[in-house]
Amino acid sequence: MPHRSSRGSTRSAQASCIRTWTTCDKLATGPSSLPTRHPIRVGTWNIRTLSTPGSARLLTNELSRAKINIMALQEVRWSDAGETTVAGYTFLWSGPPANQPRRAGVALAVDSNAYRALCSWQPISDRILVANFKHSFGKLSIVAVYAPTEEASDHEKDAFYTRLDQAMALTHRNNLILCLGDFNAVSGSDRSVNSTVVGPFGAGIPNDNSERLLDFCIGNNLRINGSWFRRDDIHRHSWYSNDGRTTKEIDHVLSNTRFKAVQQCRVYRSMEFNTDHRAVVATIAIKLKKNLPRTPTSPRYNIRKLQDPAFQQGFAVEVSNRFSALSEDEIGNWSIFKTELNSVATKTIGLHKPPKKEWLSPRTLETVEMKRTARLEGRLEDYKRLSAQCKDDILADKQKWADDLATEAELALNKGQVKDAFANLRRLRSACPRISSPISLVDGTLVSDKPQKLQRWKEYYSELLNRPSAPPSCELQEAAAQANPDVTIDCAPPSSAEVQRAIHRLKDGKAPACATSRRKCSRRPDQMA
Repeated sequence: MPHRSSRGSTRSAQASCIRTWTTCDKLATGPSSLPTRHPIRVGTWNIRTLSTPGSARLLTNELSRAKINIMALQEVRWSDAGETTVAGYTFLWSGPPANQPRRAGVALAVDSNAYRALCSWQPISDRILVANFKHSFGKLSIVAVYAPTEEASDHEKDAFYTRLDQAMALTHRNNLILCLGDFNAVSGSDRSVNSTVVGPFGAGIPNDNSERLLDFCIGNNLRINGSWFRRDDIHRHSWYSNDGRTTKEIDHVLSNTRFKAVQQCRVYRSMEFNTDHRAVVATIAIKLKKNLPRTPTSPRYNIRKLQDPAFQQGFAVEVSNRFSALSEDEIGNWSIFKTELNSVATKTIGLHKPPKKEWLSPRTLETVEMKRTARLEGRLEDYKRLSAQCKDDILADKQKWADDLATEAELALNKGQVKDAFANLRRLRSACPRISSPISLVDGTLVSDKPQKLQRWKEYYSELLNRPSAPPSCELQEAAAQANPDVTIDCAPPSSAEVQRAIHRLKDGKAPACATSRRKCSRRPDQMA
């Protein structure tokens, strides 16, 4: 019989079968914290699928509109595990292996502020994901959950809750713990067993899933937050059947009472997506803090302005005036030279701002608003018709966006503007989301942040490629000993004239090695005229 948590069992009693998981650490110099006196919004939402075109983009629109910081998502249906960024939100997901059907799958959608406070995250299974954030007074642990339905077998339910108990043991009891998900269970109104789990406003007729949910809450000292707030039914029920009459409260926000930070918990009816679930959102009185400082990036200048001869002349005058005020020693100092040149380029040329063209048309966004209105007003037939229309509009918008980019690239090639053409082609290629999956360290620990991943790849290739050099053969050593030096080869350091000739051979828009300035920015003022 698989393990099943019993009522009243402590977390320490369940921890003996755990500690087999590895974490995706995002630590470098320490997390930046989530604010505790400026409430944040977290929630859970079963969205049924994110596999259809444009679904992730529409979802980020809704999350941004409702000012959601962290949202747990169920039935994402993305394979494997990884993270990707879409329109300002980063998705951390855990799904089934690539060779299995795309079922279940959980994810966390976090905004930029929450992502900077992310310490670590761990994909447990296609139904469980754990993430840790830093806030002003400690850590926030979030567990995203998608429980089996009532029709699932007892074996599947037992296996799920066993794994969930193991995942909870990875969190620290002193953390603020939030368990967000679709539990496919109602809380019920019976408070006789433990009055700290179910509040005075619990609802629903309990079943087997409800019994398992209550066992889990008691064993991990959690409470069902929705049952502690008086709400109307429209702000309570999170699942609506297709018959239009059956409604239940099966999506929950669970928390411990470490900080008593949950200020409100209710259904947000206005959030629109192609799902039969409604988003459950809780307001948490904590303040996230940054985990990692922002790394400075090299500036990208709008060097196209230098194609205008008049602008070249003005830029040359600015550079000449700036460097005429410096001494010979200051000009010879590379740090001062680079700082002054970048300062002139920023002031005169300006930074390059990549174009951001929204591929969703205003017509599609208007259809989404019409869908929202139809659902809130109870016009079911209009809602179904607008849902189908919205899917068709999204496909048409994406195809039109790709065709326009291809047309612009073709016109640029015909005019000989190769750089512009390939810029459009790169934008077309970037239509697919950039996926970054966790990688393993030598000890098996998973890491998900970029600095540690780069360091791990550096270590891997250093070990792979930097092998001890093979000793030369006897014949080669004898030939080297008998060879005469070639006096025609000049081994002296390169002269200034040779350096200038090498710089002039560079193509426009290209930078040698890690230099931050372009070719035209590195010429002397008398060469700019």
